[in-house]
Amino acid sequence: GTLLGEQVLIINTETGASRTLLLRRPATVAEALAFGPDDTLAVGEGNGTIALYDPATGAQTRALALTGFNGASAVAFGADGSMIASGGDDDVIHVWNTATGRQIEQFTGDTSEIDTLAFSPSGRVLASGSFDGSLRYWSIPDRRELGNPIDDAAVAGPANAMYFTALSRNGAV
Repeated sequence: GTLLGEQVLIINTETGASRTLLLRRPATVAEALAFGPDDTLAVGEGNGTIALYDPATGAQTRALALTGFNGASAVAFGADGSMIASGGDDDVIHVWNTATGRQIEQFTGDTSEIDTLAFSPSGRVLASGSFDGSLRYWSIPDRRELGNPIDDAAVAGPANAMYFTALSRNGAV
């Protein structure tokens, strides 16, 4: 999917066919996208919501209401789709139960806007990258940060913000 303000462009990479998904709330802007293992589309919206959509029908299936900040600039599904993580300008990672829409955990410790999130293939570790250039790892089962953040103080800052993070099948970043 590709963000187009209040629309998401979905392209089938096999066929090249595309369609536009219109966000259901007025005056909202999409800030982050993630596909779940069942193709559910999570959209971090600028109105303080993570909306879950069925991309085949365009129907919104659930909305997760965020509190304390304007929206989610990063979203990621756990490997089995049972969890979704979000982060934004409150510097907090929120972990949600996808089925119930309830927040099940939150992690604090980041010192600037969270711009990227990625779960390990096992779903036990979550990586977060922030606007200040730091990379952190969080243990989902132990509910804590793992080790110290990776941060190159010489290059940290807006010009070197951590915008993308991915974990390989063996857990490497």
